[in-house]
Amino acid sequence: MKQTISLSQPFSTAVAPRAAISTRRKLTLGWLMRELIDRLHRWRMLSRERYLLQTLSDGMLKDIGISRLEAEREARRPFWDDRVTRR
Repeated sequence: MKQTISLSQPFSTAVAPRAAISTRRKLTLGWLMRELIDRLHRWRMLSRERYLLQTLSDGMLKDIGISRLEAEREARRPFWDDRVTRR
């Protein structure tokens, strides 16, 4: 059986109809739990890194190119303030 592609059909559903289904499958309890665990782990690591940044000496901060003021400002940010994972 030959499959024909309609020009009015979105490319993703015309070429790979399973691709559209797989995005809906992600919204399961297991996926949500994994996302929650990953987020909590990331927040814990951020909190620890910010604490350790605060404890570095001025010489160490100079080595990595950060001033004491920048280190203090970063350390004061709340653990959930994660600019990397924002979407």
